[in-house]
Amino acid sequence: MREKKKSVWSKKGTGQEGLKKRDGNRGERWQGESRKGYLKSGIDGYVPPEGENCIRIVQPLEVEDLEYYGFEVHFHRNVGEDGGMMLCSKRMHKTFQEAYPEEEVPFNRNCTECAKQTAELWENNPDEAKSYYPDWRILMWVLDLNGDDPDKLLLWSCPKSLAEEVLAQSHKKGTEVYIDLSHPETGVKVFFDREGQGKTGTSYSGVQVSSDEYPLDDSIAEQLKMFKDLLIYPGEEDDPYESDADDTEEEGTEHQDDESTESKPDCYSKEYDKYEDCDTCDCADDCRDDYKKKESQAKPSKPTRKPRREEEKKVAEEAPKDKVSTNVRETMRRRREEAAAKTNNNRRPR
Repeated sequence: MREKKKSVWSKKGTGQEGLKKRDGNRGERWQGESRKGYLKSGIDGYVPPEGENCIRIVQPLEVEDLEYYGFEVHFHRNVGEDGGMMLCSKRMHKTFQEAYPEEEVPFNRNCTECAKQTAELWENNPDEAKSYYPDWRILMWVLDLNGDDPDKLLLWSCPKSLAEEVLAQSHKKGTEVYIDLSHPETGVKVFFDREGQGKTGTSYSGVQVSSDEYPLDDSIAEQLKMFKDLLIYPGEEDDPYESDADDTEEEGTEHQDDESTESKPDCYSKEYDKYEDCDTCDCADDCRDDYKKKESQAKPSKPTRKPRREEEKKVAEEAPKDKVSTNVRETMRRRREEAAAKTNNNRRPR
């Protein structure tokens, strides 16, 4: 009797806690042939065409560690003379550590692009300073069900805002249950519309999830690769922009997982909520609190007002006693004395 082949799919899937946590954290392209990118060559990518799109999200190999069907990537654009893309070492350090807790992190916390956001640049050219913020995307394995080959596995660098909307649509209203869109047996189709072209001219709308299950064949799982194996790491042979940053740490020191150890941007606590990037900044919450604290401290406190009579008395004492004011006082004194004498003369003896 032939032994049944063991399925590579995870029966556990994403898990409800992972989807719920990611949805609660809501609050963002693909490299061309002429540009260097942050992904290794030989990967078939998915680029949604204009109009209606229909995809099936495929469960990744590391779904149980991620507790999600996507992998966050942070990368810089317009790097070097050819205007390519490069992974942000600063942000990817934390992302990789959370996704692969048992593995050594191949990123240091120093990023040559983030380091260009100096205080002087923020003061002289804030628009250029903002351009050094990294983009935030979600890598997903998908099937293009409207494409020529709906069984071909494709890698999608999905905008963060669209990924958040897809997750929100998978939430069953009135409950705390989320549909695991990537589950190999019970996962469903996802629909959305795309309009426009380019980084600033593209918009997505009409996100919907189907109510009908769309099971996946095991042959699709055989095409999968780990997300970490798709990336170009700083210092690798394929890295088009090898970082000059020092990977070594001082002896006896160790990085902590706390975000407070990471350097803050030069606009921190100075220009809160003035830029689009504020929504995705790692320091947004702390920046807001410190900004409001500084703002309240900068307001002048109201002076304590002295009683009116004391003020008048002080002014009267400090006022110059010129001839005119002296004559007036003498006249008033004489009138009071005359009035008192007249009153005494009019009194009858007992």
